[in-house]
Amino acid sequence: MINIILTSIDGSKHASKALEYAVDLAAQFNAELVIANIVAPGPIPKALKHMAEIEHIVDVKNKNPAVPTTNVPVSSDNEDARINYQVQEFVSEQLLKKAQSLAKQKGVEKVTLISERGDPAKRILKLAKRHDVDSIVMGNRGLGGIKGLLMGSVSDKVNHLAKVTCIIVR
Repeated sequence: MINIILTSIDGSKHASKALEYAVDLAAQFNAELVIANIVAPGPIPKALKHMAEIEHIVDVKNKNPAVPTTNVPVSSDNEDARINYQVQEFVSEQLLKKAQSLAKQKGVEKVTLISERGDPAKRILKLAKRHDVDSIVMGNRGLGGIKGLLMGSVSDKVNHLAKVTCIIVR
């Protein structure tokens, strides 16, 4: 029996497909759905920074923090750190809201949203244990880029270390 499903989203195409699969599975089994967005430490991918500029989340060309042109508050003197933090927080919030909306539209009644910072694989494994999940549903590739190719993907690590069923969506 499937009672609790964990899925992790990062805005990538593969994570979106995994979310849809997890939502459908949760709806079919009337299971709880835990949706997590784990923000890895370090600079944000160029694609997210570009998206933030296009969507006017932050003005990455504005180097004067005294003139905020963002939709989120300025909180740091370090411009790059400020932009990274703002983009990560905003994107995480938007991804989770959109995911929750999809789950509710498909009839999933119990949805838990989680936004955390840290190593994605380690955080996902801890969340799986903390929420006593039966299954983890993930996309096979995310926004990690070159680092993921060299060091192994998050889904590979989770799949090898998880104590529960893992479904990797392509």
